[in-house]
Amino acid sequence: MATYREDPLTGAWLIEAPARAVRPHRTADPAARPTGCPFCPGNEGATPPEITRAPLEGAWQVRVFPNLYPAVGPGRDGRSLADGAPAVGAHEVIATTPRHDQAFADLDDAGAATALGMMLARVHALHAAGAAYAQAFINHGREAGASIDHPHAQVVSMNVVPPAVRAERTVLTDASCLLCDWSHEADRVIGDRPGAIALVPTASPWREAVIVAATEHGLGVDEAGTTSLAVLLRDVLRAIRERCADPAYNVVLHAGPAGASDGHPHLHVIPRLAKPGGFELGTGVDIVTAAPSEWAVDLRERLA
Repeated sequence: MATYREDPLTGAWLIEAPARAVRPHRTADPAARPTGCPFCPGNEGATPPEITRAPLEGAWQVRVFPNLYPAVGPGRDGRSLADGAPAVGAHEVIATTPRHDQAFADLDDAGAATALGMMLARVHALHAAGAAYAQAFINHGREAGASIDHPHAQVVSMNVVPPAVRAERTVLTDASCLLCDWSHEADRVIGDRPGAIALVPTASPWREAVIVAATEHGLGVDEAGTTSLAVLLRDVLRAIRERCADPAYNVVLHAGPAGASDGHPHLHVIPRLAKPGGFELGTGVDIVTAAPSEWAVDLRERLA
């Protein structure tokens, strides 16, 4: 049974999910398709029954199904894995491509738009089903938390809005939005497309971190906006791969809590280029070796 706990020293949240400890790990050779990969076409029976797919008819390009080893929600025996709020919810997997060797950075425009569109759609579907917040994310590489090397995203829903998201929303309102302010700073912007912009944050504990954001506020992102976001995200991941020799990374989608019509949808791209040491762990203060303005120049040139 998964259990929600709060660290009384720091107020940080965690979810104890013992079922996750037995999940399989297949990250040795992401370029090869292993026999029996549960996420590859032809092995659909190795996953729980699918929730949806795109397209709905014919061969799938993106496929969604419950996580067999969920952090929250029903377990393999159908029972709830949550002893207490806010761990209740759903945990879904989104196979973002049928190809075992095709990371998000390798997708064409249509494939990137379909993959990101499904991530957004599942967030909104879980909100509509009663979740207070749904977190969609991509873990690429073992250092970023991936246990299966077939490219995929995940979505985890909760019945409350976590502290980090609540804190972020205080600076992303219609009246005063930090992302909107940053979008007007030329030395911060590294690339754009109609309806989407890529920029570097003022300060980040993660070197080479980038934010890819919609240019408009709102709960949803239309088809054209989704394509722009997806293609720009794909191009940013390519630029980081070229600059940093294909690092592990996380992509975190913040589409706002349920009902947050004034949200500013965006994605955090977080390369895992360094690990925290004793000082960082002891103080909560990160030490970085380069300012965002330094890597912005190179990434801007690669995206141009």
